[in-house]
Amino acid sequence: MITPMHIKPTRYYQADQLTEQVYAIIDSRIQYLEFRASKFYETYTDKNERLANPSDKSNFIFNQFEQLLSGIDQLSKSLKLLSLLRNKLIKENARTILYLLTNNKYLNHTEESLKRILIKRNNRQLVGH
Repeated sequence: MITPMHIKPTRYYQADQLTEQVYAIIDSRIQYLEFRASKFYETYTDKNERLANPSDKSNFIFNQFEQLLSGIDQLSKSLKLLSLLRNKLIKENARTILYLLTNNKYLNHTEESLKRILIKRNNRQLVGH
């Protein structure tokens, strides 16, 4: 009887395993960003509640609100790009996506440039290069 332990790993098996690992990395990053978003909001509301002087409070709230919006914008961009990578992940581009995840290189790209990179990579795989 042949069991999975007796089967020699092939390139196909390794590619599927890599795809699963990359998917897990993306999911953990998405969960972390969602956690950061919730902490961001908690920090913002906690700081506002602690201020006693109304004039200080209005300036502080305005500055904090700007920081909150900026942080939400950054988190939103990251989540959008990670979702794109997760949705486009297939075994042929798993290495490319893993490279983009390294040191958050994907953040240096727009949604359109990431799509072009992944399409270019997939077309190379189809031709056999």
